[in-house]
Amino acid sequence: MKPTPFINAYRKAGKRADVVLIDEGHLLLTTPDPYNKFRGHNQLADILQLARVVVLVFDFHQLVKLKSFWTPALLKRVTRDYAVTHYHLTEQMRVGDAAVNDWIDHFVRGKMLPLPHPQHFDFQVFSDGQPMYDLIQRRDAETGLSRMIATADYPFTVLDGKTWY
Repeated sequence: MKPTPFINAYRKAGKRADVVLIDEGHLLLTTPDPYNKFRGHNQLADILQLARVVVLVFDFHQLVKLKSFWTPALLKRVTRDYAVTHYHLTEQMRVGDAAVNDWIDHFVRGKMLPLPHPQHFDFQVFSDGQPMYDLIQRRDAETGLSRMIATADYPFTVLDGKTWY
């Protein structure tokens, strides 16, 4: 379930979950968001009250919106009344290439390194999405195996008769 429906449903039913697993915990809201029907002040604080155990996967390098503005101090404050065990994850298994991982780690910290050239996949950076899309379309026409997957924290809307993402 998404956080707000979980919070609202479990509050309404007066239930507690045994275990809640939260991936991308840095996306949990830290302020009320009436648009998303969240009227609380912090989704993690609410979820902690509704679960016996919470497993939270959190990455401070992926903060993308002000209504989910987390700091280490805020996370510590929200969890201070709970027994917490930390595990520091160090590998990104989806990539599987140390040079690419190193490049990404430096990039998110504001340092540009030369692009790596992994042997097992094509790694490119584009300044515009259209050439990337065109390349993926060409590769898909060749192999039928190419896809472009993207996520955002808001749904698409239709403007001027066009679909925007």
